[in-house]
Amino acid sequence: LHERTIAAQLDTQVTRRRAGRSVAAMAGTLAHEVRNPLSGIRGAAQLLEATASLDDASLLRMIREEPDRIGNLIDRMEVFGASVPITTTPLNIHRILDHVCTVAASGFAKGVTIDRRFDPSLPPVMGHRDALVQVFLNLLKNAAEASPDQAAEIIITTRYETGLSMTEGLGRSRSRLPIVVSIQDNGAGI
Repeated sequence: LHERTIAAQLDTQVTRRRAGRSVAAMAGTLAHEVRNPLSGIRGAAQLLEATASLDDASLLRMIREEPDRIGNLIDRMEVFGASVPITTTPLNIHRILDHVCTVAASGFAKGVTIDRRFDPSLPPVMGHRDALVQVFLNLLKNAAEASPDQAAEIIITTRYETGLSMTEGLGRSRSRLPIVVSIQDNGAGI
């Protein structure tokens, strides 16, 4: 009888490496295939924006900006194996929420009343714009899907709240989190 544990471990490692390479190749192909139509959408929106009315221009600007955000998401997906730090900058959270509301109202939340109760005194927040847009779009989509078919309403509230903080990991300092964003729907709940 011979111990085969080491051979089995090596075989498992080789299989995992091959699977990892396959997934990376598939992600690269998907990224390439998605970028082409996104470029077309962005270009068409730019051309239309040049001759559009004021109301249509804001929608076309949104159509032009969303492919950029999706492209950035694809860029982050392509390097999923590496831990690339996200660069944060000071952001106006209300501009991000306004953008998300515009995207939602023109798509999945059409017909839903979105009530914005923003605290105008909030300072800029440190964040990554595309990541925040993605998070808020997901939350708004969940709220829209949970809302009733008739008289659907979503309330977005921002406020400053003292005393809230978070530890980023063992041995790390606590970060103050004074800005609260609440997304509430009028659905039945769980």
